[in-house]
Amino acid sequence: MNAKNILPVFFILFGFLLAACSTPGPATIAPESVSPSPDAQTDTPTVPTGVTPELGMPTDTPTPKGPEVFSTDNLNDVPPDGILKEIVSLGFGGGDPFCSFPYTQPSIASDPDDTELMMEAEVVTCGWAEGDELTFTVTFPNGHMAEEKAIVDESGRGAFSYRPALDDPEGLYRFEISGRGLKFESNVYFRAPLVPRFYAIDDGHLLFNNFQPHEKIRLFLYFYLSDVYVFQGWQEFELDASGQLLLKAPAAAGYFFAQTAPGLEIPLTTSNSLQKGFQMNREASMSAESLAKRQALEAKSQAHLACPTGFASQIDFKAAQGQAVEVRPFGKAWLYANPRTSARQVLRFEPGQVVEISPLDLLICADGRGWRRVYVDVKTPAGTLSTSGYVIEIDENKKNRLEQVSGKPATPTAALCPGPLQSRLSPEGRARVAFTDGTKMRIRARAGFTQETLRLVPEGTLLIITGGPVCIDGTTWWRIRTRDDFDGWMAEYKDTVYLLEPFQW
Repeated sequence: MNAKNILPVFFILFGFLLAACSTPGPATIAPESVSPSPDAQTDTPTVPTGVTPELGMPTDTPTPKGPEVFSTDNLNDVPPDGILKEIVSLGFGGGDPFCSFPYTQPSIASDPDDTELMMEAEVVTCGWAEGDELTFTVTFPNGHMAEEKAIVDESGRGAFSYRPALDDPEGLYRFEISGRGLKFESNVYFRAPLVPRFYAIDDGHLLFNNFQPHEKIRLFLYFYLSDVYVFQGWQEFELDASGQLLLKAPAAAGYFFAQTAPGLEIPLTTSNSLQKGFQMNREASMSAESLAKRQALEAKSQAHLACPTGFASQIDFKAAQGQAVEVRPFGKAWLYANPRTSARQVLRFEPGQVVEISPLDLLICADGRGWRRVYVDVKTPAGTLSTSGYVIEIDENKKNRLEQVSGKPATPTAALCPGPLQSRLSPEGRARVAFTDGTKMRIRARAGFTQETLRLVPEGTLLIITGGPVCIDGTTWWRIRTRDDFDGWMAEYKDTVYLLEPFQW
């Protein structure tokens, strides 16, 4: 839900993820490795208590080959075809997407998404008073528990992250936040990874998993210099008979991605915000062919959400011409944090309440039901809060539970907006924040310059057009979604300056 180490680690963050690199380190249950200089790194990774010495792998899993060494002294500095020597930093993120809304009481603002083992899941809570002590507890499917405490600062925000190891159990993990006599619960379902991944397990080691037996991979290294990621070189490795490899690598020294012999590019799985920023910038420069291969890989990782025969959606997006579709649930219905009935129930819909479905959000099936991600406005004493979650479109009896109200957004639309500039964007298109004067641009809750600002994003931020156009205040407005799944409205231009521009990525 938004506006959505092999060591088990909890974080409490006060500020947005991509700004975390400029703030003090997060509180943890078991301390993460501090980023050392490359020559200070140890030869073996830290092994958590109760886990076998084979880097947290299950006891029946073969020991990964290695550790081999990725050395900056041994690199091939000639980039293969399709590998850029420089990747321009376009700038991503900015602002706090959750607690800018004036919460009148503590609440969960964002639930953790269902994901894989070794992936980070985060729950965000807002509305606390400065000095409140929060306790975060995670309960494993096998009953094991871990706990962390932290003090709320002046922002009133608490964000807790957890990343289970590969040998931790699959299943439902319960997250609990308590403080000031209040208690909130959410949960996340962690599944074992099904596709090739490589992980930063500490600041000196990488672990490759789920590759083909004896598959060869290339590991690429970039450094960051003056707003540009500069190619340093690559080195080739062969994985073992189980498709694994342990690699000693100076993870703190640069930015990595891997490539298989067929050309499949795989990002580094890590909680480090700077590495995530590098990956998003690199994806913006990838070829259509490379992106298609990546999308196919991720689709395979989500195969468990594919719909079986008989689950046919009745939502008609054609009439909406690429814009969001309005629907209302039949009878009693809930908004869930994740597509399963065991997820947290975020809110109960009022009779006749209308919600929106973006054409980019496909029908997914889980828990014997068909689900849609929807966007809903919730009226609170402090104003209207825009949020999202999942609603049942097709129930366990294969009956449709949504009624389509309209193919167009409720906001008035206009094909043309009078003024000195003409629109250059289109529904379902892609765009980015234009480079103008270096200032950040506002994402608003509604179209219009007087509407509430939800978030500030820097120039170069990549966007997906999900609705519009709307003519308000003499300007063309578009509903957009950012790469990190933040939703809102942005002005295409103001006066004689384009603020958004077409950009394919």
